[in-house]
Amino acid sequence: MSEDGRHLAPFRSLISQRFGLAMPERFDRLLPRALARAMEITGARDAEALCLHLETRPWTAPAWQAVIETVTVRETSFFRQSGWWDSLAQAALKPLIEARRRDGSRHLRCLSLGCASGDEPYSLAMILHRLLLGEPGWTVEIVGADLCQAALAQAQAGIFDARAVQEIEPRERELWFRPAGRQRFALSESLRSRVAFRLFNLAEAAEAARADMPFPAPGAPADLVICRNVIIHMEPSRQPGIAHYLTAQLRSGGRLAVSPVEATAAWFAPLAFEATGQAILFTKPDGRPAPQRKPRPCPPASEPAAAPRPLALPKAAPAA
Repeated sequence: MSEDGRHLAPFRSLISQRFGLAMPERFDRLLPRALARAMEITGARDAEALCLHLETRPWTAPAWQAVIETVTVRETSFFRQSGWWDSLAQAALKPLIEARRRDGSRHLRCLSLGCASGDEPYSLAMILHRLLLGEPGWTVEIVGADLCQAALAQAQAGIFDARAVQEIEPRERELWFRPAGRQRFALSESLRSRVAFRLFNLAEAAEAARADMPFPAPGAPADLVICRNVIIHMEPSRQPGIAHYLTAQLRSGGRLAVSPVEATAAWFAPLAFEATGQAILFTKPDGRPAPQRKPRPCPPASEPAAAPRPLALPKAAPAA
């Protein structure tokens, strides 16, 4: 191992331990920059001193947040993989809306984990606006949660580049955005006000829950939890525990959406697996017994059972 590799190894291990992140070799190009930023913030003289400092600091501290901003993957855009969103609307959102109409609550709570700059929860807000069509009496809560404070600040500011909004239909883009400089678009306050953002460490919450210390996700229990391409970036040993934690964040009848590479059914038991169109969903049983037909009463013993009535067959047409 090179000298650089030796002094980066403890730093890599500490990041993985604190956030559950897998740190494959491709992160090697990012680690020196993360190390330098954190050393500048803390004044640590070397990597060893920095690690000793970070071990005693909460993950929300500025030095940790500089590390998170440098090494986390935040590839996202509005309606990324548009077919996936179409499947989500048909297989999850429409049934959930209908269920809340039936129970009279007209209340939906949705959670986007690993939301990065907010493109995903804002896309969800657009779809729900489209599906509800201004129907009165509804309360819709949408929470976006992420590990990175800088990403959440960008989400709250609501300024996006042309690449982020390219999948939005022109009519919808005109409804929700206004130009904000060269190839930049500002999201309307009307839509921004529909999403709340929270700083959240999923790996930490899952570990706490495993130790019997309940640590609910912001916005839980939810009707819909979206957690796409998050588990795949976690250490393999942490993945089943995180999946189990996600199942506990759903209310009865709720849906969990993950990416296909994360859809190991055994991890999400007892949720029901459903592959529909381009979306992979897991549904939490609603706990209600299946409706049963009342048996027809038997005739008294003294009375013979009525003979079945013969079927009335159509008369044959007369021969020509």
